[in-house]
Amino acid sequence: MRQRLAIMTVIALIQASAFADGAAVQFRIPSGELNVTLFASPRPIAAGVIELSLLVQDKNGTELALGTDASMVLRGPSGSTVSASVIRRPAGLYEASVAFDRPGKWEVTVKLERNGEQYAIGGNIDVAPRPSKASSYAGYFAFPPIAVVLFVVRETLLHRRSKG
Repeated sequence: MRQRLAIMTVIALIQASAFADGAAVQFRIPSGELNVTLFASPRPIAAGVIELSLLVQDKNGTELALGTDASMVLRGPSGSTVSASVIRRPAGLYEASVAFDRPGKWEVTVKLERNGEQYAIGGNIDVAPRPSKASSYAGYFAFPPIAVVLFVVRETLLHRRSKG
């Protein structure tokens, strides 16, 4: 019984931190005949190069709005402006790599053109300070001791089970 509880706890913890491809939704905004969702990866968003993805759907959010041209302009906390080169991928997503030079609240303006109509959609992204190098390697240092502890727990449970 305890073993099942332990397994369920581990599964719940793993599931709570799992994301499909690592990208997180930043905003979802309807505009006219379109719904636009902006994703960012990696999580959390920190100063440096970030991958932004746009999902452009019809107003019901059920089908991709194919044949849409997209561009992005980002305004930083200091007022500096960055134009992102948006690339359309075969899966229907639009992608751009953006170098956020400083932390703070960034304004994102997505410009779309479809069937002769133009749309401008805006939202905000919070960019954290760049992590220190030590914290970026923390997972690599934490993994071996965690693996050893899990192995010891498993062996202890198996040993108890064989005796009892």
